[in-house]
Amino acid sequence: ADLGKLRRLTIAAVAKDAGYDPEEVADSVMEVFCKYRNKVELFPDVPQTLTLLRQRGLVLGGITNGNADYKATPLSQHLDFCVSAGELGKPKPAQEPFMAALELCKVAARNAVHVGD
Repeated sequence: ADLGKLRRLTIAAVAKDAGYDPEEVADSVMEVFCKYRNKVELFPDVPQTLTLLRQRGLVLGGITNGNADYKATPLSQHLDFCVSAGELGKPKPAQEPFMAALELCKVAARNAVHVGD
């Protein structure tokens, strides 16, 4: 369920098959991957749109199957929270990430909207 762990295991397996130290290679690759994974560039109209939605009193959050640290991205300025499937142990489309988001928003599902990519 945790894509970060899955990526790391895959990299380690490939490194081992190629005759390299799987832990050393996986550590190095994941360090670089995570560094660049957090370099999110928002489309030009996104910050203004998210600001307007928050000004209207909406609670904004994210739900991710990925391993980006949303607090290290520009989204952190615009979101009230981010639910990580890796931390829950259940990836989207399972209901657990969505239920956790609803709890954090303190709203009923009928009053929430999910916008996917």
